[in-house]
Amino acid sequence: MKKNIFIITIIILIVTSGCSSDNEINVLKEENREYIQQITDCEAKIMSLEERLNKEVISSELELRIKNQRDNRLFFTLEEREKVGQTVYIVGNMIDQIIEEYSYADMKGTGQEEFYKVEIAGTVYDFSLFKVTYDESTEEFSEGELIQSLGTISNMIVMIETTIPEGLPMEKIKWKDENGNESEILISYDGYGFNGMIFWNH
Repeated sequence: MKKNIFIITIIILIVTSGCSSDNEINVLKEENREYIQQITDCEAKIMSLEERLNKEVISSELELRIKNQRDNRLFFTLEEREKVGQTVYIVGNMIDQIIEEYSYADMKGTGQEEFYKVEIAGTVYDFSLFKVTYDESTEEFSEGELIQSLGTISNMIVMIETTIPEGLPMEKIKWKDENGNESEILISYDGYGFNGMIFWNH
């Protein structure tokens, strides 16, 4: 009789122990599910924040817009970027009042799919786009074929569609001031027409 009681007690202990282990496993599984759900929720929130941030960064891209020039000082505003492109600014002659609005003109270069943007505040003369070639013997660029000329222009944003090389330039813009002095910028990423450069005719 005592033997039977002992065996029954052992069986009960084994069963009880097994139930306890199963319960612990179930609790752990439930906790894991909660942690996994929390991680999933956090990842979703992070993705949502990244999307919002990207939209805000894109929509808040601003660019400089020159409005006036007085006593060797420039006055400008920051306005929403209208079209992506490497931009240079030319401050011409005869800025005698606030520039309320810029007009637009397009030029077609030798390439395509990229834009070189020239913002001209004031007036410049004989504004033209030329091909250029590099002479290794003289280490200088030679002016080649005239691609297009806009003549005298004032308060204008010129969008030049072309291919902007990372090496030697293939094109240049050229203009004169009111005294007939010539200036030019070679169109390239590397060291010739820096993005955001301001060229001031004095």
